Amino acid sequence: MLDYAGVFAKIQGHGFGIIDLVTSAFKEELSFRLLPLGPLIFFWKKIYIPVLLLMSAIASVAFGLGHGHTYNILLQGCGGFILCLFFIKACSVDSYRSRIFQLRALVITTFAHALYNLVTAKMLD
Repeated sequence: MLDYAGVFAKIQGHGFGIIDLVTSAFKEELSFRLLPLGPLIFFWKKIYIPVLLLMSAIASVAFGLGHGHTYNILLQGCGGFILCLFFIKACSVDSYRSRIFQLRALVITTFAHALYNLVTAKMLD
């Protein structure tokens, strides 16, 4: 779970908080986007959207629970589901079997997640 107050204090004080935002977002994107969705996209000859959406929903519930209480499923889980959709869309351009597109998708969702965390940290101040 991300400590927004501590990260925001670092952003204001020393500038090291940005690195914390990106690394924590990267760890969460790796755990909740790449690991559950990546193998499905890589190994299947055809992308089955209902299965990907179901796995996205499961990963989003886990993402919400990973942020604390059950009400976080609604708060962070919905945002996590949108990030899953970004990940799927970024993987599905040109060639769905290429790991390059999964890495590109991981970068896209990591920076979207980090930007969301930064905006949230700013709003909480």
